[in-house]
Amino acid sequence: MRLSRTGWNNVIIFAMLLMIFLFNGLHHKLIQSDSPDLIQPLLPTNSFVLTLAYPEMKIERVGISWRATDLVNMPLPARSPEQLDNLIRVWQQAEAPLVDDVSHLQAMLKQQGAQSATTVWLAGQSNASVFQLIFIDSQPYLLDQHQQRWFVLEPSLVSQLFPFMSLTSDA
Repeated sequence: MRLSRTGWNNVIIFAMLLMIFLFNGLHHKLIQSDSPDLIQPLLPTNSFVLTLAYPEMKIERVGISWRATDLVNMPLPARSPEQLDNLIRVWQQAEAPLVDDVSHLQAMLKQQGAQSATTVWLAGQSNASVFQLIFIDSQPYLLDQHQQRWFVLEPSLVSQLFPFMSLTSDA
């Protein structure tokens, strides 16, 4: 079987494409670890937050700035665009350890409910991510309902992620 010059060119092109796909898939297979990281980001890396909604306040991106809207009848402290930008940045950069055994956490969430929650809309995602905060024996936990992940939070991170919680709850 003889191939013309253009026929051999096509064979070489398809062989190169096959090698590229093979090496690319092999590369991802080798780099991917079998065990999940103990500390993971709350939001996907390099995510672009469009809206962050608390029970008390909704923060929306307007151009390159942020707009905050009160959702409760009591007045909340005024927030500058820089404070709102810092709050969004905290959410984008926050990392926390994952919980391995979540059965007792799920039972406690059903029993006592969440102390606070926030909804995060990200660019490129059709559904919002809902995060629920629960305290068990004074230890804060955060449930990412979208990915069904439980995080153990430090109290300092809780006050940064949920700055309005102390205004409306006694937890």
